[in-house]
Amino acid sequence: MTCRRRAFTITELLAVLILLTVFSLIAGKLFHATFTLARTASQTQDAIATFDSAVAAIRADVWSARKLDVQPQSINLGGTTWKIAGADLSRTEGERIRRWTVSPGMTFRSEGPVLVMILPESKTTHGGEVRMLSQVQLLARLTQ
Repeated sequence: MTCRRRAFTITELLAVLILLTVFSLIAGKLFHATFTLARTASQTQDAIATFDSAVAAIRADVWSARKLDVQPQSINLGGTTWKIAGADLSRTEGERIRRWTVSPGMTFRSEGPVLVMILPESKTTHGGEVRMLSQVQLLARLTQ
């Protein structure tokens, strides 16, 4: 009586190798997509926080401004000047300069005591307007 050993055939080994290859490709793509999504979410959150910080600073300056000298790319609020250059928004007050990164194409316009910041529509943002009121100018208008 001969004892016959059972072994894997080359076809079975090849099938398992193909399945492992497919699994590793799918796992690699999933791993890459997960880290890309995490990085994108972090960048988006940073951009939102930066924009909120810039809007809060502009709003505080405009709120107490006696005069709004508005050009499409700059605002002069007495001793404080805001300028847009591409994707760079800067606030200059005396020697102190503070910078933020914003959406390219952002502009300003004035509607009486209201400063309007116009945000362009892009692939990642809907665009729109942010309106900021000058309390000093509004009170001057109401008392006339």
